[in-house]
Amino acid sequence: GVGPGDAWGALRRRMSAATPRCAGHGEACRLLTVKKAGVNHGREFWTCPRAEGPKARREWNCGYFLWNDEWRRRGAAAKRSRE
Repeated sequence: GVGPGDAWGALRRRMSAATPRCAGHGEACRLLTVKKAGVNHGREFWTCPRAEGPKARREWNCGYFLWNDEWRRRGAAAKRSRE
């Protein structure tokens, strides 16, 4: 049968598949929303989850950035190619 641990594992796998990974660390990205006034106001984007810091130090934010609508298009294209 499926125990409680199996259910959590399945949920984590689904969430992980629905979240891009940053190129520098391979970690699940954070989803943020543009707050600044302008053409992108309200638009969502993914970024490295680590804190900002010196770019020369790998333990800091790698600078990964991806618009959420682009991420969704990639996912839809991948799904179509599997069908």
